Amino acid sequence: MADALLIEIYASQIAGADSSDIYAFVTSNYRDFSVPNGDRRQPHPDLAGLFDGTRSRYTYQVGLHEVLLEQFGDAYLEEQAEVEFLTGEEEPRTLAEIIEAEQEYFDKVWYARSIAHHDDQRELPDDIHAGMMANRERAEAAYGRDELWKAIGPGHEEACQYGYISGKLATLRWVLGSEWDFLDT
Repeated sequence: MADALLIEIYASQIAGADSSDIYAFVTSNYRDFSVPNGDRRQPHPDLAGLFDGTRSRYTYQVGLHEVLLEQFGDAYLEEQAEVEFLTGEEEPRTLAEIIEAEQEYFDKVWYARSIAHHDDQRELPDDIHAGMMANRERAEAAYGRDELWKAIGPGHEEACQYGYISGKLATLRWVLGSEWDFLDT
């Protein structure tokens, strides 16, 4: 019933169309709309009168690209390229990649805070100080001291960098299920 309704709607559009209008009926339902046991790109003989090949065209779904290219040319190709750029080529990150990045930014924020804490000249118990120094060495080995120090210095650029890495950590944690702005280290 739905197929019959579709073709009736199409037929009524063609009947009321302006002579400059161009229509195409594109379908994946070759069983009901295409030549039985024949070329799927050709309409069923009972429907053939609706399609003159110029103002009204019939095609199986694989012909959609050709119909659009013929009708719109370079404008269609440009739009297609833009849509593919916006929607298609990038794959979502895996959970393992997200967790790895979250650990990296956790380490970087923690490192910057450990330096700031140490600069406050607070007294730390020996075991905590030793653990802090071991973790700093691990972070420096993993990311490089210069990279870590970018977010620590006293200038405006470094404050922006610290905000940037903190924002990344908060975002990655949010993706993993934490609340926004969760920056505990």
